[in-house]
Formats: sequence, structure tokens, C-alpha cells
Amino acid sequence: MSYLLDAGFYLALALGLVAGRLHPFPKTWGSPLIQVTILLLVATLGFQLGTQRLLEAPLLVGESALFALLLVLVTSVFSLLLGGRARRSPAPRSRRLEQLRLPLLILGALLVGYFLGVVFSSVPLAGPTAVEDADLLLLLFLVGWDIRLTRAALRRAAVPLASAGLGVAVLIPFVALVSGTPWNVSAAVLCAFGWYTLAGPVVASGAGASIGLLAFLTNFLRENFTMLGSQAIGGFSGPEGIAACGGATAMDTTLFFVADYGGPEAGGAALTSGAILTLAAPFLLTLLLLL
Repeated sequence: MSYLLDAGFYLALALGLVAGRLHPFPKTWGSPLIQVTILLLVATLGFQLGTQRLLEAPLLVGESALFALLLVLVTSVFSLLLGGRARRSPAPRSRRLEQLRLPLLILGALLVGYFLGVVFSSVPLAGPTAVEDADLLLLLFLVGWDIRLTRAALRRAAVPLASAGLGVAVLIPFVALVSGTPWNVSAAVLCAFGWYTLAGPVVASGAGASIGLLAFLTNFLRENFTMLGSQAIGGFSGPEGIAACGGATAMDTTLFFVADYGGPEAGGAALTSGAILTLAAPFLLTLLLLL
């Protein structure tokens, strides 16, 4: 059954890509729908975590924050070494704060789902798993629909793509040592490239709920550290560094910070690198968890 579900994820992503080529993504309702889908997915994940009271393990949360912070630092160093250039163009503080609304809503949905899971932990419920699977299928379809790739942006995406990959590769042994997980599971935790709504459910299904929470929090914090530190990252390794640290989220939530710092061309490269990492993440996670 899991193989059929994995195939369904790929099919949903492929159908989204086809739909995106046939008709532009309807931003008027598409973006809010993606946000609602993400919130529902996070809430169901939180519910499953709450039934096992996993957030009562502060060590797990601390490990996630450490992994995310190191990932951002190492990735920005690689971006600098590979040719990232700083160019200052600071955004107003009000605009930066506005970009944090969705992450705060996501954190709220996780906590609400978690506490509901704690309350109903003694009640056998099968619904949340089915809701999670259906919601993830919808999310993959919508993400595929939203992807746009161009040849010019593809050429500029080499630095953020290479930096994101090298950052993950260097930290896999460290994550395996600290978390005590096999190398392939540690790689799966990192290879979502910031796509936490994918990392949490997929890693949880293959390696257990506690590691799923580790994957979720590590990627969730990676995105938030990138947004909060975008000006410092940009000053160090340029817009390429922001895009690399954002990983898969460079095509959506952290795209604003890249374009605002480096201009439209940098935004196009970030969109391309984020789209490629978004396409790669489901395949990488499934492959790694099968090893």
C-alpha cells in the first residue's frame, strides 16, 4: 500500500506540472488554498505527534534547532565559495514581518493539532492518517501547478543548487552522530531542503513519529532562520546564499527575500533552484528511506 501511495504522490506532482503548463496558476484562490492545505496537513501531523506526547522531549527540539542553524551557516559558506556576491538592498521591516505570518500560523496549527492529540490520545482514531495522505496529495498537485522553469533562470540557479546540496551532504554524518539515526534516515531529514510539510509526514511514515518530528522541525526552522537572517546571509554570500539556505522554499516563502535583496534576476534563479529542489525532494526522501 505504501508503494501505491508513493506512486500517487508522484502522479499528483506530475498532474500539477501538466496543469500548470496548460493554464496559469490562479493566484486569486490558489495561494490561499495552498496555505489552508499546509495548515491542515501540519495540524494532522501535530495530532499524531500529540498522541505520543513527543513535544515533551526538549532534547529533540534542541537538536532540530541546532541542525537547522548549522545547515543555514554551512550552506551560506558554500554559496560564498561557489561565487555568491553580496549586494545590499534592505527591505522595510514591516514587509519582513508580514512574511512571518504564515510560519506563525503553521506553528499555531502544529500546537493546536498536538494538544488535540494529547486530549484524544486514548481514543483510537484512524481519520487523521487518511486526511494527512489526501492533503499531501493535494499539496503536491498544487505545488506542481505553481512551478515555472525558464532556461535563463536555470543557468543562474547552479550556485544555490550546488550550495544547498553540499550543505546537506556535509552535515549528514553530524546529524547521524547526534541523533543516533542511520545515515540514510539522517539524509532524509535534511534532503527535504526546507519542505517541512513533506518531510514530517514522509519521514514519520518511514522512520517513526519522533524522527518525523525531527525532520519537520529541522526543515521548518531552516526556513524561518533563512527569513529572519536574510539580510545577514545576503550581506555574506549574496542573494544566491539566501536562495541556497531557503532550499525548496526559495520558490515560495523565501523567494520574497531573495528578490528583495538581489532583484528580479536573482528571484528568477531562486524560483528555478527552489522548483528543482521541490521536484527532487519527494524522490530523494522515498529512495533514502527504502535503503
